[in-house]
Amino acid sequence: MQLSEMLGRAVGVLAAPVAFTTAAFRRARPFHPHGVVHRAEIVPHGRVPLEFRTIAARLSGPALVRLSSAFFALERGERPDLLGVGIAIGGDAPPQDLLFASARSLFTLLPALLTTDVHDFLDNDYFAMSPFAIDGLGRVRMRLRARAPSPHHPKADDRDVRVADAAASGRAAFDLEVKPGGRRGEWTPLCTVVLHEQVEVPEDSLELSPFHDGRGVRPVGFVNGVRRVTYDASQRGRRFARRTKGGPEAEVE
Repeated sequence: MQLSEMLGRAVGVLAAPVAFTTAAFRRARPFHPHGVVHRAEIVPHGRVPLEFRTIAARLSGPALVRLSSAFFALERGERPDLLGVGIAIGGDAPPQDLLFASARSLFTLLPALLTTDVHDFLDNDYFAMSPFAIDGLGRVRMRLRARAPSPHHPKADDRDVRVADAAASGRAAFDLEVKPGGRRGEWTPLCTVVLHEQVEVPEDSLELSPFHDGRGVRPVGFVNGVRRVTYDASQRGRRFARRTKGGPEAEVE
């Protein structure tokens, strides 16, 4: 374990009681508590370079995609907010979760509140905000880029309905891109995430975590050190609030 991750875990231990208490009190995630879930299919991008094809293939398959707001539950997006995209990749291989937000890093959270288009999930770029390690590629950054904004719908202008309409017409898709070598590399397309129908999934049954890393995208660094402790504390807080009477687990077939 690197020093930065050790320091992150130490900070996480200090923050864990807050994460546990907040999750237990709200009976939800401290951040991104409200969202909608779509079934999705992840396929290798048509222009993925040869050296990236192995990881692109590993990340492909059926998935659940959760679209959420960080702070407010207003569907129409009437206040400044951050949006998030959480991907749970299922299938026969070990599970892998990938989490993204409409901010490049922790240091840009405040500016991102003003630049995020809260009216449309498909009109923002989303970033993993912390580095990951991939065998053969080393440390990388990751992002999602929507291929096109949601089509305008005059009778349903809230973002959940807009993205559902885009998915129904086959126009809701993100490109998953990776940047090797830290901040100065070039973004390279890996996969395309195609959204399908919206599905009803209980909020307390889809516990997304960057530490579900069965496909080989492993979280590293200070921020992920903090996350490793606080994510666990948050999930334990939610379980405590449910008094161990949670609903059925969501499945990615």
